[in-house]
Amino acid sequence: STRLGRHTILSISASVHHAAVSTATGTVLSCGTNAYGVVDPLEYTDDTQVIAKPRSLAECLGSARVVSVSCGSEHTAAVRANGMVMTWGNDGGGRLGHRRSQDQIQSKGGTED
Repeated sequence: STRLGRHTILSISASVHHAAVSTATGTVLSCGTNAYGVVDPLEYTDDTQVIAKPRSLAECLGSARVVSVSCGSEHTAAVRANGMVMTWGNDGGGRLGHRRSQDQIQSKGGTED
């Protein structure tokens, strides 16, 4: 198995400026440039903020058990164990699927665990 510190990695994705992993325990770790809040929406301050050390998104994602992640150039998506897709970052042009154009974190599709 692939490990990052004490975490066993299920999936990993990277864009030009950020990366994210999902772990065997269902958590998401992310690092990189936090433009649009793609790394950690709860810690977003400006588009030049760099989060150098992978950080857990447990506070942000709550009890969601994530099995897969994918990084876009200005957004991040995660698939929960129940099939629900969660997206956050730049919603310009509706790219997050939230039917509004603003930077955010919100789940889209599926049902709650």
